[in-house]
Amino acid sequence: MICIFRAPTSIDAGTELPKRLLMAKWGRNESVKGPVIVNELTARAVPRLQALAGYQEIALDFQHNTVEGSPAFKAEREPRKVAAFGSPEVVPGEGIYFNVARWTPEGEEAVKNGHYPDISPAVKFENDAESGVVIFCHSCAVCRQGAIDGLHVYGADDPARLKQAVATFTAELAGNKTTPMDHKKLLCLLLGLDPATATDEAITAAAKAKTKAATGDQPAAEVKTLAADIQSLKTLIEGQNKRLDSAERENITLRAISQGKVIPHSASELPIDQFKKIVDELPANVVPMDKRTVEGVKTFAAASTTPAANSYEQEVQRQLRIKPETWQKHNAA
Repeated sequence: MICIFRAPTSIDAGTELPKRLLMAKWGRNESVKGPVIVNELTARAVPRLQALAGYQEIALDFQHNTVEGSPAFKAEREPRKVAAFGSPEVVPGEGIYFNVARWTPEGEEAVKNGHYPDISPAVKFENDAESGVVIFCHSCAVCRQGAIDGLHVYGADDPARLKQAVATFTAELAGNKTTPMDHKKLLCLLLGLDPATATDEAITAAAKAKTKAATGDQPAAEVKTLAADIQSLKTLIEGQNKRLDSAERENITLRAISQGKVIPHSASELPIDQFKKIVDELPANVVPMDKRTVEGVKTFAAASTTPAANSYEQEVQRQLRIKPETWQKHNAA
């Protein structure tokens, strides 16, 4: 199910075309059919699902004429005109933006002359439930008025590629649901302190006292036990740090791929802060992005099939080190 609602953005007629449009605010966006929510899950899901489904670039269409099942879609025939192409971006604390990559001549003429003053996104909710949490952006539209506020469009079943993407992301969420370790609590237990009341000074003093006792009159067996406890704590902390480092590297890599960047293999061995700095400075649009033309949007229908591997898919496989047979298995329609 694709949900359509009115965005908080409007477009004024004029000579300057906007380069960035706010599709939905961070938090709760009211509509006549219920809330539309942009939160931390949205920030994680949107860039991941857009990449998995091949929707890094989406259309800014007219009256939702690229959303199957909408009145505008039924009224038109191919080739359907669109106003612009761009990419969705989630900014925590602010909302979802549509970053315009290029306007079409039809879009320039219609928007500059004030024919379409309103903006309306077409998005997918978590689990297709009434939670209202946005996890995917199909497209965005310029509209004449907000009469479509809150309208839900029920079309054909979700395309195979999007279903596959949602299934993959859901599995990733299930695999990452680990409870963060409370290192202070663990250290207090080792030192015999109450985690609820122990201050940093008390923990430091207790650690020094126990270390002094262990190296003085304490039996050798207790010294070994303390050393083993400290080593276990160090191992646990290092393990968690590695997992956090790996997750951050994946997010940086996926964001770079969505921007058409090419990451050198040698950069993957760098510390995370240097890795992020190098990736941020890489030029964008080096890898040709999959054009989200009207024909590309047609693949969003239930009868669509997975397209043959192209240069973009090969670049994704190379940077994420995915074998071709594994890619084909998980991207089969």
